[in-house]
Amino acid sequence: MKLPSEQEIMELAVETLKLEVDESFNASTHIFGDAGEGALGLDSIDALEIGAIVKQRYDVKMKADDEASRNAMICVKNLHEFICKTMNDANAEQTENAAVA
Repeated sequence: MKLPSEQEIMELAVETLKLEVDESFNASTHIFGDAGEGALGLDSIDALEIGAIVKQRYDVKMKADDEASRNAMICVKNLHEFICKTMNDANAEQTENAAVA
């Protein structure tokens, strides 16, 4: 599976959550937090939606009790890095298993 671009992840978040963002929205914008302070102001229900679409689209599972998953939800940049790392790790494991078999 092809790794997504940072732009794809930004568009995925906007489309999934039906966000209205302005030109200040970028990959470093905080996903959670006070919208008045520059964050998107999303809540835990939004996090569940993001986690579900990431699993569906990229087969990457996010766990609430996993520190890496929680860090991924800070901003789109972190989410993109988490998805790509998880996909790369899964591909490497599949390649390794195929070589052993």
